[in-house]
Amino acid sequence: MGNVEGVVIVVLMVLVFLGPSVLLAYFGWRSVRDIGNEYQRIAIRSAILSIAFAPTVYGHAGPMFASWAIFLVPGPDKFAYGLMPIIVVWVIGGGIATAARWFKNKRRLNENAT
Repeated sequence: MGNVEGVVIVVLMVLVFLGPSVLLAYFGWRSVRDIGNEYQRIAIRSAILSIAFAPTVYGHAGPMFASWAIFLVPGPDKFAYGLMPIIVVWVIGGGIATAARWFKNKRRLNENAT
């Protein structure tokens, strides 16, 4: 019986900790699908994903989402543990997504040229 309770607790913890981030990412992703310019859409989507999933580590709290650190970390450490990881993940994710889109468009142009 102890194993079932442990599994239930782990599943509930995953839902509580990942649920808000997954919902934010899903609804944010869906809300920007009508933006015409694909590079603006990439920038907004990478910002939404970085807010939802950027990791940070703060003291005894251990690993957590940086968006949580903004609310939980006291004082000026909010910038170092909350905003900086979000900005770094946004820049890296946006750069990777923009490069992938650029290469996809370039390949499509090369296929049409032949």
